[in-house]
Amino acid sequence: MQNENPLLQTWTDPYGLPPFSEIKVSDYIPAIREAIEMARSEVDAIVLNPEPPTFTNTVEALELTGEALGRITRLMFNLNSADTTPELQAATMEASPMLSEWSNDVTLNEELFFKIETVYRNRDYTVYTTEQKMLLERTRRSFIIGGAGLEGSKRERYREISTILATLALKFEENVLAETNDYYLSITEEQKLA
Repeated sequence: MQNENPLLQTWTDPYGLPPFSEIKVSDYIPAIREAIEMARSEVDAIVLNPEPPTFTNTVEALELTGEALGRITRLMFNLNSADTTPELQAATMEASPMLSEWSNDVTLNEELFFKIETVYRNRDYTVYTTEQKMLLERTRRSFIIGGAGLEGSKRERYREISTILATLALKFEENVLAETNDYYLSITEEQKLA
């Protein structure tokens, strides 16, 4: 049985646009949960691959994971910024810690980071394209910035802080949007319009 959630279906619009008329706010959280599990399976396949780590089977494969999750979250957060409702704000607040936890699960995955480090240490820039060099360096840097080099209690503290920050950043954006939407300027004197 094919999933009936429009966020998880292939978007058939000629421009790849989502089927806005079919999407309900209640579709986001279940779709995000399922997309995280799909992405988790993709990451697990990279980690469990018995072949020696290479650019293709590690860095490039990681870059290609989570396509559905990225598509869904980009839509949700863009709509939340541009055309929000209280229900959508609640959904983004519920999703934010889940997404932060998922991001931490990836960047704090020791086996995955070991594979990326192996590719980085064995890199041969003479055979990489400019784009491949950049992707390798950015991927490694995002893992390091994402706490991959931390150990023990520092890793757990990083998880806590990043989840709190994700929620606070979203709340800040919502407060700015609410303030912008609540503002109005009433000019009653004609000369002030000049």
